[in-house]
Amino acid sequence: MCREAQNLFVRGTIINGIAEARRRRGELVEAEALIGEGVLCKKALDDRLGLATLLETLAWIGSARGSDVRAATLLGCGHGLRDWMAIPVLAPFVPQTEACESTTRTRLGEVAFMKAFSRGQELTAAGAVDYALGQAAAKPTTESALAVPTSTPLSRRELEIARLIAEGLTNKEVAAKLFISNRTVETHVTNMLNKLGLSSRTQLARWVG
Repeated sequence: MCREAQNLFVRGTIINGIAEARRRRGELVEAEALIGEGVLCKKALDDRLGLATLLETLAWIGSARGSDVRAATLLGCGHGLRDWMAIPVLAPFVPQTEACESTTRTRLGEVAFMKAFSRGQELTAAGAVDYALGQAAAKPTTESALAVPTSTPLSRRELEIARLIAEGLTNKEVAAKLFISNRTVETHVTNMLNKLGLSSRTQLARWVG
């Protein structure tokens, strides 16, 4: 029905559920193929939250197939996207995500796990999509516009929001552009002001300049 209606958002979400059901039945190849379809749906919409969820499910599948480096890298991809949005893993998915991390960490060892996880965490959303679809190796893809100078106390996400504010966008406009809630933007702004010792958005915009 979603295909006929060209509803990519719901289609991508439903696909994740079906893929997880197939994973639990041991149909790992079929589950991985479904996730690829879901990733394309979320990519088309730039739905980063939906993408993070799919990547984490794909990590569970990778772990079940014994592809521990891939699983750890995908967990890093999901974590990086969630950190960017300041949105944690939803409660129903926490046990499986933690189990996947624990299993891959044990089988790979701490050093190898963190190396793979960090590679995934450093990928952009586009890079994570390419890696998930097997179109590129997990090489950090930096975007100069989002690079964080070593002299700033702000995170990449905070710096991105600060730059949008400096461009004159309101909190609501920033939220719409980044696909996050208005409350999340407000929290980030408050944290940035506290970190930088500033008292207004105007001062924050000047600091960006």
